[in-house]
Amino acid sequence: MSGERQTITVGLMADPGLPAEMARKVNRSLPDLLPQRVDSEVDWVVDVVDEALSLNEDGDVDLPNRAPDLLRSHGWDMVLYITDLPRFEDNVPVVAEVAPAQRAAALSLPTLGVLNLKKRVTETLARMVGHLHAGQIATTGAIPTVTSDRDDPDALKELTPLEGTTSGTIREELAEPQAGDTHAEVEQIYSPTALNKLRLLTGMVLSNRPGRLPLAMTKSGAAAAAAGAYGVFYGSIWVLSDVIVLPRQIFVTVLAIALMTAWLIATNGLWTRAKKREGGRRWAAMDNTATVVTVVTAAVMMYATLFLMLFVAALILIPEHYLAGELEHEVSWVDYLDLTWLATSMGIMAGAVGSSFDDDDAIRDATYSLRESERRSQFKQEQKEADEQGNEPPPVDEVDRHGRRLGTAGTADGENAGHLTAPGTSQTSEGRS
Repeated sequence: MSGERQTITVGLMADPGLPAEMARKVNRSLPDLLPQRVDSEVDWVVDVVDEALSLNEDGDVDLPNRAPDLLRSHGWDMVLYITDLPRFEDNVPVVAEVAPAQRAAALSLPTLGVLNLKKRVTETLARMVGHLHAGQIATTGAIPTVTSDRDDPDALKELTPLEGTTSGTIREELAEPQAGDTHAEVEQIYSPTALNKLRLLTGMVLSNRPGRLPLAMTKSGAAAAAAGAYGVFYGSIWVLSDVIVLPRQIFVTVLAIALMTAWLIATNGLWTRAKKREGGRRWAAMDNTATVVTVVTAAVMMYATLFLMLFVAALILIPEHYLAGELEHEVSWVDYLDLTWLATSMGIMAGAVGSSFDDDDAIRDATYSLRESERRSQFKQEQKEADEQGNEPPPVDEVDRHGRRLGTAGTADGENAGHLTAPGTSQTSEGRS
């Protein structure tokens, strides 16, 4: 009947953790936004599924090959996937990827940063739906922008609200032909500018959720608390804190946090070697920077918590007249702050050593998101197998951008895989800067 309205079901899948939380928040507004921004003649249904797709052998999500089964099994008309795995193409961060023929799209959450995150995610998903549904999007109620115009490849940039993006298209080989096609055409949006890379870094740290790390450092926390308490109740520390100058106090604080950070990274295998990762040295630098910021943030949180605990303990347990007698002058709350400050630095240094007794896997799981931990475990297992076979991993200059060993002719040996790709991918890109 001509009066019947079409119903389109959008599957919204998300990795566990921050992506899943964001998907649930977005689902409160996205179904009402789609009729306004995409098609008012359609009844839109958004089905949120908290599920992590398995990673392929290169540690990436193979969405084009998985999409047909997902659509069929869930009864969806299209699928959007939110992941907290950073994605790169030729060392350039990939914000989003769309496979129109497979009715599938993926969003790399860290590329959107930390500010206005819910708004940016909602906006990007709405634009993806518009692109998959009709090849056009309406950004602010103005004339719709055609995003499927072959004569204007830059129109794809409108799929994300970020500034300074570029776009391109790659062809990826499918494991099994779909509708007679052996390759999937995947459209990508890149964020090559320095500002967008900084935004990616903050997004990676947010996905790592540094607040979880102190909770996993039980033995480190115990050592820090014990050493800090000793400092609070040891008279020599009182005297030392009274005579130490502010610049030296600051230096000791920075030293304590730096020691905690370096010790955690070194003893728990948190540092990434370039040859272990797709994208080589440049990606490893970004990954390691995010790790350092994550661990420093966690160390600062532990420092602040310990400082507060010791300051309260000092105020309660050390009589003012007794402290004044030891320091031989009148005291105030500033003197309590000084001795607590020095005792806290001592405690954090002891906590750094104590972290050696914490569980390595627990530390790594608390430092990284679930998917990043999964990817790292996969690479670690491959490294272990290579070591057992007596084979060293190929040097960086013998590995392509996805970490695959190059043959003598400069092509990848064996099966190929890339970002959102299937084994045997043949890729060409356009428009990337």
